[in-house]
Amino acid sequence: MKEPHERASGDDRDDGLKAVRDAARAGRISGIDADHRIQQIKAARTIGELDIHTRDLRDVPPPAPPRFQPPAGRPAGPPPVTPPESSAGMPREGRPPGPGRTVPPPDYRPGLPTRQQMHPGARFGRPGRPPLRKSPASPLRIAVIVFIGVMAVAILVPLAIALLSVFALSAVDDGDGRSPGSEPSPSHSSVLTP
Repeated sequence: MKEPHERASGDDRDDGLKAVRDAARAGRISGIDADHRIQQIKAARTIGELDIHTRDLRDVPPPAPPRFQPPAGRPAGPPPVTPPESSAGMPREGRPPGPGRTVPPPDYRPGLPTRQQMHPGARFGRPGRPPLRKSPASPLRIAVIVFIGVMAVAILVPLAIALLSVFALSAVDDGDGRSPGSEPSPSHSSVLTP
């Protein structure tokens, strides 16, 4: 047995390439995987690098022989059941389910599990999503919500009043910066009074 740090010889590479090609021919690895492994094996310098790409291909047990070998001319599996006396007088066709065969229940529907399987108590509930459980309100949660509401009102109400007053004053402004009906100050008067 060679050590992983030893330099790989040409024979070692050939053995690795043969193992990869045999596995690809047998269908144990895909063609793309085989091409990738072949490139990596050709570039490998040490036994350890070769081993990385061939380790899973070695020591593969051969395929198991079939458990039951039918006589020549008969299909594999249990014999078909057709005589009426074996089925309580009812005609049956085909083969009964045996090992390896499963028959789904008559009410089987592929897809997501039913609501009753997901939520055991949902059998007598309304259709649709199950109701969410309401968590009890704690005094701390109530106090935090009330505080946030009071702060929002304390900030938003004065802000709304200020904005409304600014817009109201700008709507009645006559253009020269004075509100209508206000008396001009003496500094703005063009007539000098003694």
